[in-house]
Amino acid sequence: MNSNCPYCGEEVTLAAVENPRKPDKWTVLPLDGPFESWSTECNFDLLEETHEAVDIMGEVVGEFPIAVRTSMSPGSKYRTHKPSHYLGDSHD
Repeated sequence: MNSNCPYCGEEVTLAAVENPRKPDKWTVLPLDGPFESWSTECNFDLLEETHEAVDIMGEVVGEFPIAVRTSMSPGSKYRTHKPSHYLGDSHD
């Protein structure tokens, strides 16, 4: 699912990631991509499967494609958009 970052306006892809600290809890994460270039290092791929996810406040926000973390490599298609934007940090 595509959206725009509310802080910098850049287009992001919203995906669901399982919270490593809370198994079975899924959080929505903004990602940059997809990147087609093998020169861009990325660390996530998206599955066709979706999962319900919550925002940073724990509110259910919907179903999103599942993001699978990979090693940082040019073979993956997505990388994280600074989630700190969603906490009010500036875009650098």
